[in-house]
Amino acid sequence: DSGTVNNHPGWVARNFCVLLAKMGIEKCCLVIWRGNENKSFVLNVYWSGDIKSSLTSHLSTLPTIVGWELDSNNRLKPRIIDLTSLMDPLHLAESSVDLNISLMRWRLLPELRPNILSSCKVLLLGSGTLGCSVARTLLGWGFRNIEFVDYGLVSYSNPVYNTFNKKIYFRSE
Repeated sequence: DSGTVNNHPGWVARNFCVLLAKMGIEKCCLVIWRGNENKSFVLNVYWSGDIKSSLTSHLSTLPTIVGWELDSNNRLKPRIIDLTSLMDPLHLAESSVDLNISLMRWRLLPELRPNILSSCKVLLLGSGTLGCSVARTLLGWGFRNIEFVDYGLVSYSNPVYNTFNKKIYFRSE
């Protein structure tokens, strides 16, 4: 439950209680869970005849509920949406870079043209200590086409200076 007042249900639980009353359920016990045991509580709910009649007179039809739709049997079922594509790490990284670029354009450099930067091709010779820093800066400014030429290996004795892990960030072709 997303409510913030102790021992009082939030709007989700309240709307659920109205739905239960509309369905004719006169008594129920709700467990209001708020992430930990200290803020959670049990709520016993019952409706008297006058409250139930006022609810049924005001709600002749079921209220519109976001996320629930009628199925082929005219029963309410949850609508399920797959959001895994929005949680893709590459998509999240691109959208965060785009947001940073739009903020830089708005605050620092109004004449910045991100579409020109993203279409430029950059050749970076060496991706050691200096090359990794240059590459991170280029990526931060919106350059998308960066070719790396580097035949060295990152030694285990000094991995801090090479900030890119080539196995994770770069695809080999």
